[in-house]
Amino acid sequence: MEAAESLFMCLEQVPDPKRARGVRRPCQAILRLTLPGLVCSQTTMAHIVLFARMNWPALKEPLGFLRDHPPHTTTISCTLAGVSHEQLQGALPR
Repeated sequence: MEAAESLFMCLEQVPDPKRARGVRRPCQAILRLTLPGLVCSQTTMAHIVLFARMNWPALKEPLGFLRDHPPHTTTISCTLAGVSHEQLQGALPR
């Protein structure tokens, strides 16, 4: 779990592209959800959401979500669209 915790700590450096008002799903939680989805071969937002739904009880708290259901496909897409490649690359160690 140490490697995942270290990676998650790096992702904390990525600024949240959404406005602070009304944020229900933190950017870092969405990034943390996307990573295990991709590792488990979920290559579309719809598949990542399906992966999250199927595993939500185990994923919710460790990934930093507070709500009882996973984010919608649109929420994930819009959040990820606001994060630049440079921001993500800058957060990861070389």
